[in-house]
Amino acid sequence: VVAVGCEDGFVRFFDKTATTDDGSAIDSYVTVGPFYDPSGSVRVRDPKVVLARDQSGCWLELLTSDTPDVRGDPVEKVLLTPGQNPTVRIGVRGAYVWLRLRNAGQGQRWAMESLMVDSYPAGRRVAP
Repeated sequence: VVAVGCEDGFVRFFDKTATTDDGSAIDSYVTVGPFYDPSGSVRVRDPKVVLARDQSGCWLELLTSDTPDVRGDPVEKVLLTPGQNPTVRIGVRGAYVWLRLRNAGQGQRWAMESLMVDSYPAGRRVAP
């Protein structure tokens, strides 16, 4: 065990089974992307997600942006449950698209087992 002495006088250590950080919720997420098509915009739709059955669920967020280095705000969001989720009938179109799985619930843990999504060219991009 690696112990870390902190300025506030407490000694802390990493715990893989922790569900809080000293009583505060842990905001955990994974972001996949960006999806893009060099000829213009891309459409991402119908995510299929399997989460660990013995843990909590999480949110699935779809984000879009006109630039690859700046993610936009979520434009679609759906709550996933533990285990195999049905195909989510949501989709977005944009120059760049990301998928984010996230859970910031107090005392909750989650794990992704698989993620599949349909991604295909959506035509020329229209300038804003």
